[in-house]
Amino acid sequence: MFTIKKNLQLVLSLCSSIFGISLIFFASLFSVPQKISTSELTSGMVGNTVTVYGEISKRTQSNAGHIFLTLDKKVQVPIFSQLAEKLDENVLASLKVGQKISVSGTVDEYQSNLQVVPRSLSDIVIGGD
Repeated sequence: MFTIKKNLQLVLSLCSSIFGISLIFFASLFSVPQKISTSELTSGMVGNTVTVYGEISKRTQSNAGHIFLTLDKKVQVPIFSQLAEKLDENVLASLKVGQKISVSGTVDEYQSNLQVVPRSLSDIVIGGD
């Protein structure tokens, strides 16, 4: 009797855990990042996923192939080489000072500057607002 009760508890605990993890996973698939302007981005958003829109005010590229954009002289957008090398030539040519873009990604802080780090090519939209 004791073994059956213990096994039942184990099975119920396992099922509850799997259900909870599945629920969190599916909820994350359908979550839409908060869309904000560069002026609305704050350090309190670090760790959150957002879509920020603005105008490229600065663009630099490192020898390692990383592209660093600054939006509205406020928010940095690092496009690391493993993502930058996958960008289409037309998109690369469009990432110039004065171009409006939308970038979805995780908010981070690097050297006291806020940045939005894109994870995939679809996170960078030319002309988005």
